[in-house]
Amino acid sequence: WMLLALALLAFIPYLPALHNDFLSSWDDGCYVTQNHRVQNLSWANIVDLFRLHPERGRMPNAQYTPLVELSYMLEIHFWGLTPRVFHLHNMLLHVFNTLLVFLFVRRLTQKSAWAWLTAAFFAVHPLHVESVVWITERKDMLSAFFYLAAALFYLRHLDGATRRNYVLALAAGILAFLSKPLAVTLPAILLLCAIFKKSGWTWKTIQPLIPFFTLSAVGVLITFYTHFTTSVADKEEVLAVGSNLLIAARGIVFYLEKFIWPFGLSAFYPVPEMGQSLGFEYYAALAAVIALTGLLVWFAVHGRART
Repeated sequence: WMLLALALLAFIPYLPALHNDFLSSWDDGCYVTQNHRVQNLSWANIVDLFRLHPERGRMPNAQYTPLVELSYMLEIHFWGLTPRVFHLHNMLLHVFNTLLVFLFVRRLTQKSAWAWLTAAFFAVHPLHVESVVWITERKDMLSAFFYLAAALFYLRHLDGATRRNYVLALAAGILAFLSKPLAVTLPAILLLCAIFKKSGWTWKTIQPLIPFFTLSAVGVLITFYTHFTTSVADKEEVLAVGSNLLIAARGIVFYLEKFIWPFGLSAFYPVPEMGQSLGFEYYAALAAVIALTGLLVWFAVHGRART
């Protein structure tokens, strides 16, 4: 009954999305309606989705997301270009992600009540609206599903040290990256979970995560490669490490602010142009991120023992 309540809480508020159309003037065009690679289901087209140099169409926005395109291909094959089907599948993924949040937090903390409240908050938080109701953001939904599954399997591995759960965690991590490159952050999260569970860390804590960090390194290289070869990013932008760190830190703090006070939300937040001077808030954000990271590490190491 607890899981059913969470599923309804994640599904019912998004029912109006079933009446939405494609946003072809935005990215729904290059991902779905004008993406000829996904218009016909065939082995040749499926193989092409996984190529770094596609031969049957452009890689949408130079983002390597073959599983997302494969999901579109299957939907078009069975239901055609029916917006309601695409929206429904995004909504169902949000339901599954909500349930995975519950299972993950319960496994991590051994507290069902806190796990349910966390999942309920996840289900209805306004920050998820864009990812759920915009068809192009399937990459958020699908990547989160495999990301959370990987974290859950890894926690089960820590509890029982079974090879099966470890292999499933690694497989889910690979699928998460194939859904969205942002999944390269997974090893860091798994490391924090392991430190929290073990009340500290040793070489044995890090050793099982080496394949995950290797996967992340490969993912980073693939992302750089696809962006360079399609001219989405140039060498000057990549080498501007200082400004990139400041902008990234400001983004983290910005979304933390929106997480706490989710008003004035938008699908687009502009960032400063190359060479534009960055204000004090960017440096303050970087300091805040460093402090927050240190706090998380401290809590992972010391907080578990106190609880």
